[in-house]
Amino acid sequence: MDFMRNPVAPSAGNAANPGALPYVKSIPCSNYTIGDDYDVWRVHYKDNVRAVFNLDTQDARLNDLYLRWISTRLSPGPTRAVYGNLDDADKASWDVLDQALSDAFVDQKDKLDFLSRLNAHRRTPGMSLRTYKDMLLQKMDKYQKELRRVPGEWQRTVLQRFREGLENPALAANLMMNCSGPGATLDQAFNVATNWENTMSHMGQQVTNGAANPLLTAMMGGPIMAAVQMAPNGQAPITQHIPVQSYACPSTDRLSRIEIKLKEHDLSIAEVKAGQLQLQSEVQAIRTDITQNFASLRKDLGLVQGQPTAPRAQQSYQPAHQQSYQQPNHNQPRPQIYGQPRQSNE
Repeated sequence: MDFMRNPVAPSAGNAANPGALPYVKSIPCSNYTIGDDYDVWRVHYKDNVRAVFNLDTQDARLNDLYLRWISTRLSPGPTRAVYGNLDDADKASWDVLDQALSDAFVDQKDKLDFLSRLNAHRRTPGMSLRTYKDMLLQKMDKYQKELRRVPGEWQRTVLQRFREGLENPALAANLMMNCSGPGATLDQAFNVATNWENTMSHMGQQVTNGAANPLLTAMMGGPIMAAVQMAPNGQAPITQHIPVQSYACPSTDRLSRIEIKLKEHDLSIAEVKAGQLQLQSEVQAIRTDITQNFASLRKDLGLVQGQPTAPRAQQSYQPAHQQSYQQPNHNQPRPQIYGQPRQSNE
């Protein structure tokens, strides 16, 4: 908004040359930082450059302006270092530089996740079909741009990704029935999904008024709640099938997601309890082992209960210089050798 408060001041030669570019100090655009979506930021940057110089989208001078001002809108530090580490040949043309920066700033984790799974792009709660479709096309152009060269494969892949990313299984099944085959396109799938959600919204209003058809609700993926009403005079009870409204609205999958979360939490609690029981059993086994080993040790040391240990005989210590020397007794018989007594010389 700085350029709105401080309009661009034309140079002295602009009056004589109406086609000359105005004098611009800076581009009023936020800096790009590693971690942000470069493709989204690039659109914002190009729009600001075009607006500051008041040029048409087809003006041939725009690419040179993009090339000249891009370095001023990269955050100092690692982001600016990526630009500085590029070869001079990559900085000679805007198209080449733009592709080089896009490859350098791409989120490799998000790219691998998108390419490895057809349902990587999910429709989050509250997201409109239009936003869901546009974001899918943006990711396809970002990570599978080469697929555009094969129109048939492109349409098949984007249609499958559009169907697999929907949270509502009934809507996905409806697309498989009404939008399939070689000639199916993403626009057709978008129209079918829009009509289906409008129908579900209308049915949701009918459910509120109590006029919905239970069979039709069940066919559309909504559950049926059976209400039993007791009849008077001992007659058979009357069973009424009432469609559940929450499944007949555009947010029909909200309750199912809650149930899934509850089941996941129940499983997690069960795993924690099982782990706790296993830990308790292991602690008890260790405690029993320690008790047995300690009892065995007491038994070996004579510390059995009821049998006090006899005190050990204490030997008095006498230094070596105070010990008396005992003369050997030469009158003792000598040991026999090889079983024969030794002959005496006497």
